Amino acid sequence: MAIEIDGEIARSRLHYNQETGDLTWKPRVVNVPTDKTWNKKWAGKKAGTINNTGTKLYIRTALNNKRLYAHRIIFAMMFDSNPEEIDHINGNGLDNRLCNLRAADRAENSKNIRIRDDNSSGTTGVSWDKSRSKWAVQVCHKKFGRFSSKEEAIKKCKVEHEKVEFHKNHGSIRPL
Repeated sequence: MAIEIDGEIARSRLHYNQETGDLTWKPRVVNVPTDKTWNKKWAGKKAGTINNTGTKLYIRTALNNKRLYAHRIIFAMMFDSNPEEIDHINGNGLDNRLCNLRAADRAENSKNIRIRDDNSSGTTGVSWDKSRSKWAVQVCHKKFGRFSSKEEAIKKCKVEHEKVEFHKNHGSIRPL
């Protein structure tokens, strides 16, 4: 289940620029002396730091003493919604422009994954079966056989991808 983020609280503390995807800290209402210090240090500055999950880079920041992904905060701010998953359409986890974010379920999000760095065939769903010395095709956990030539395997894989209606970015090279 997705972490619940209160959109109203996020809007009261952060400004979101839809054109750039950046979050910046708003000044705090000065009620206590520490707020003045906070405002001098953080108000008007970009919120968040780059976080490497091991497979992707995302921007994270703290809100109400919780470390949160910026794209989740943005979704709560803009839609008062906390979807299970949020897909970065272009595959770049650092691109938090609103036009690049969409609510998705796990199945839909997995139809928009990039090619893995360790992929040796150049096509998502095609891998080398060392034990049989053939190219294997697997799409959505379903196996579609083994092929002597990589070209045959890629052709079969593309046919199966079309049947499942993968996103046009599925299997593309990761953006830098």
